[in-house]
Amino acid sequence: MFNRQPGSTLPAVAAMAVLSLSATTAFAQAYPNKPVRIVVPYVAGGPVDLYQRKFAEKFTAILKQPFVVENRGGANGLIGAEAVARSAPDGYTLLGGTAVSYTPIFNRNPPVDMLRDFEPVGMSNVSSIFIFTSAALPFKSLKDVIDYAKANPGKLNYGSGFASGHLAVEMLKKFSGTDMVYVPYKGSAPARAALLGGEIQLVVDVIAGWKPLIEAGRARGLIVGAPTRSTVLPEVPSNVEAGYPRWTVNSSGNLWAPAKTPSDIIATLNKAQQELLKLPDVAQMLLTNGSQPQPSTPEELRQTLISQMEFWAEAAKVANFKPE
Repeated sequence: MFNRQPGSTLPAVAAMAVLSLSATTAFAQAYPNKPVRIVVPYVAGGPVDLYQRKFAEKFTAILKQPFVVENRGGANGLIGAEAVARSAPDGYTLLGGTAVSYTPIFNRNPPVDMLRDFEPVGMSNVSSIFIFTSAALPFKSLKDVIDYAKANPGKLNYGSGFASGHLAVEMLKKFSGTDMVYVPYKGSAPARAALLGGEIQLVVDVIAGWKPLIEAGRARGLIVGAPTRSTVLPEVPSNVEAGYPRWTVNSSGNLWAPAKTPSDIIATLNKAQQELLKLPDVAQMLLTNGSQPQPSTPEELRQTLISQMEFWAEAAKVANFKPE
């Protein structure tokens, strides 16, 4: 016990202490209270960069602080991802783009582990993988391709501008019991040119750049790696319709924070992301570029990543693919 002395201001001091504690707590929770950096682990000008710049603009409007995109490309996204993983877990440095779900497949000792080094914020959009052919070829459907490939083992060539495209077709070869030859290219544009020039007969790619060719009657979509048709190319059959429901291949846009970022910050970002994905101009931008809005909770993103990692691990085993 203690005795209150005459003239003591204990009640006033206690009240001030409570107010001070409340103010400190409020300040700590006032996220964000300075600019936020979204690291895009790819070069400027690509589809991921386009999406994230639009998202940054909307985050800025919703959360009343500048969200700025910084491009740190290289090593299939690993350079930017590692930079974010090593940042302070305070919500002011984020990773925007596709989850590097195939990192363990293509790299023997990757510097980051998405499940260990990051906290998922949420998915933003999904871009499905398609298989395209030239309209000058007689293939009107994927069945036509499979029938030809079975009758002519090793005679069909397919190309892709990214390594995961190779693994995606290896999985289709497994499901269909066919033998086709992979031809690598340094990007989607060279692969498209090779198809139109007759060097290859199939291309595995995302939708960007193909719609004008299809509308001009120069290319044809055979399958989309999703259980439902694309709203951008609705004439292309889904994997279910084509008879290969396990061939679900897509690239999801996501937002991640460094591991141990406080849950209240994650919740604030997720809420803002879900809000911006409902905006008509955001949805239209995604659809125009061959992607679809796909909001999620953090846990849904985590489970999606796990599923993607399982798919790519199986694909690498099928292809006897060895990491570098």
